[in-house]
Amino acid sequence: MAAPRVLRGDSIVTKPTIVVDNLNASIDEELDIKVMNCKPNEKITLRAKMSDDEGKIFGSTASFITNEQGAVSLTEDKPVEGSYDDIDPFGLFWSMEDMNSRHGNFFVKMNSDPVIA
Repeated sequence: MAAPRVLRGDSIVTKPTIVVDNLNASIDEELDIKVMNCKPNEKITLRAKMSDDEGKIFGSTASFITNEQGAVSLTEDKPVEGSYDDIDPFGLFWSMEDMNSRHGNFFVKMNSDPVIA
């Protein structure tokens, strides 16, 4: 897959790209999320957000420092700050908290329909 490119002035700039290797992964399947085409050694932040069956909004964040190639892989890189602090490709999902509650809240799921984050 070619990286998206934007023409700026006389030069072509490659835009950062998020690549998910298994977009429809179940909780027990391997998942790799990568961010590519960033500047080397740049701090980037990923955010995930979704709502439960009661309409409560849950979210998480993770900030990383890109490698020399301007990339981050959630299966290889540890966040420098955010909702979780270890290498974990599912960290953005399990670390979600209710964005409108300081006391935490449980995610309500009343059926087996897939959720989208």
